[in-house]
Amino acid sequence: MTNERSKSENLIPNKHHEVVEKLEIGFNKLNKKFANLLQENKTIKQQYKNLQEKNQEILSINSDLNEKNQEILRINSDLNEQNQENLRKISDLNDLNEINQKVLHENSCLIIQNELLNKKYYGLKEKLKKRDEELEKLRQYVLNLENQKK
Repeated sequence: MTNERSKSENLIPNKHHEVVEKLEIGFNKLNKKFANLLQENKTIKQQYKNLQEKNQEILSINSDLNEKNQEILRINSDLNEQNQENLRKISDLNDLNEINQKVLHENSCLIIQNELLNKKYYGLKEKLKKRDEELEKLRQYVLNLENQKK
């Protein structure tokens, strides 16, 4: 039995040693993993910080773009008002153009009527001139007759 006991006592320290070695290996592995996780965490924190900065830049740019967009909307509104006013003026001009066309047509008709009246006038004037000439001839004839009577 003593022999068996010494054998078992010899085995136990070996097992302790193996367990300690395994624990040490496990601890080193965990320590490396922890160091890697710390480094990864540091990298992620830096990326997060960079993303926050980019986000602030984007928010600033977005704010500027919103201001410019508001200005464009104001300008667009002003242009729409001017466009409506111009459309009203064009409509008024179209109405005036229609009136002008009617006046031009009436004027053309009046010019034609005037030409016809002028022809009648000159015709009547010619007739009057011929009658005046005939009347003058008649007077001369009457004067000659009176002179012959004397």
